[in-house]
Amino acid sequence: MKKGRIIKSLIVLVALSFISCEKESDYGSDCNCGDISNDGVSGNSYWVEVRNYCTGGKKKVYMDQDLWMNAHVGEMRCYSSEW
Repeated sequence: MKKGRIIKSLIVLVALSFISCEKESDYGSDCNCGDISNDGVSGNSYWVEVRNYCTGGKKKVYMDQDLWMNAHVGEMRCYSSEW
């Protein structure tokens, strides 16, 4: 009977160790990067909106037309700081 309790206790401890582990972000691991989720033009301003891999936050980045023409929705972009 005592042996059964010990085995059950070990199983519970192993299960709890997996539950208590921190879950990795659904967005990836590089918090300075994200995917382009939207793009547009406002007057003479070209912009892309990037969703951060770690926080899920969005950042609107303005750029010139040449850069904007090569920035496509779904592509990864990285910036110098987490947002």
